[in-house]
Amino acid sequence: ASSHQEINDLRLNWEEKTKQLSSAELELSQLRLAYEGEKDNNNSLHIQMARLRENLETERATSANLRLSLEHEKDEKDSALLRNAQVSQDFELAMQEKRMQETENIELQNKIEKLEEAVRKMNQEMKDSSKNFEEVKAKLIVLEEAQNERKNSEEMEKTLRTNLSDMEEQLIEKTK
Repeated sequence: ASSHQEINDLRLNWEEKTKQLSSAELELSQLRLAYEGEKDNNNSLHIQMARLRENLETERATSANLRLSLEHEKDEKDSALLRNAQVSQDFELAMQEKRMQETENIELQNKIEKLEEAVRKMNQEMKDSSKNFEEVKAKLIVLEEAQNERKNSEEMEKTLRTNLSDMEEQLIEKTK
């Protein structure tokens, strides 16, 4: 009875570990999707940054040309400098956002690695539980076979005792 309980306990433990593994794998899949989304956002930011760099270089060139050729037109010069400052500010904001994205990507990667390690540990625990279950099952089979042999031996002994008793009675009857 205790070996049956032990098998049931192992089976329940194995089922719980299976549920935990499924949950961890689901969370890992969701994190991978989030990570891929963050990578796409990061690529988009790289493209936007390249455009902003081009805009910045264009504005700088325009600003330099205006200073050389149109020094007397101060209003246009101020306008170009304002545009340049806006592009620089946009570029700096994009750089800050890129740094934040990279930090988030590193954090997500670390979390994915931790979850993958947890999944590996759970898989090992499941293998160990399965091995223990098989060992207990094999022991139970051996015990059941031994119990059957004992039962058969007891039945044979009972039959032999009955036969012996009958023979003794017959012998007593013959000797009278």
